[in-house]
Amino acid sequence: MTGVVEVLAVAGSAMAAASPYVAAAAAVAGAGLTYAQSERQAQAMKDQAKQQDFAAQQAALAGRSQANGINAALRATLASQRARYAAAGVTLEGTPDTVAAASAAEAERQTALARGNATIAAEQRRIQGTSLLDEAGRTSAAGTVNLGLSLFGTMDRSLARTPGTVTTGNSGSNASRTRTAAQQADYALGPLY
Repeated sequence: MTGVVEVLAVAGSAMAAASPYVAAAAAVAGAGLTYAQSERQAQAMKDQAKQQDFAAQQAALAGRSQANGINAALRATLASQRARYAAAGVTLEGTPDTVAAASAAEAERQTALARGNATIAAEQRRIQGTSLLDEAGRTSAAGTVNLGLSLFGTMDRSLARTPGTVTTGNSGSNASRTRTAAQQADYALGPLY
């Protein structure tokens, strides 16, 4: 029975000695996972930015297509008007010419409107894409900073738990310092002059 107690005591001592390292390893793993998540978020934002750029190209293409359709409809309307005038023996002077010009002017107005709307839609998509790229950069940088802060915090806590060190000041404040027992003794003695 005493052999079992000795084994348990040795195992407990080994676990106690390893616990700071296990906690540090867990903290490092957690920091790594947080960093990986921020990088995945940044990549998702970059992918969304690419989708926004594609949507901008599609909006511009749709605007050109709509403008082309308006121009084709104008050509068909003008051709139809001219055919009716010719069948009726009317020359294209005076009122028929004014009607054709009014049709052309309306088609030009609608074409310009379609192009303008397509340009606005495309630019809105590009702005959204640029914003997503900026946010992706900030997310990635924040992940890197958080990883560094987490690792330094883990090292600081690990040093504070290391045997032979003394922590002075309030925990978590800027005044907190970790010193070895020898450094603490020198500090307590103060200057020797």
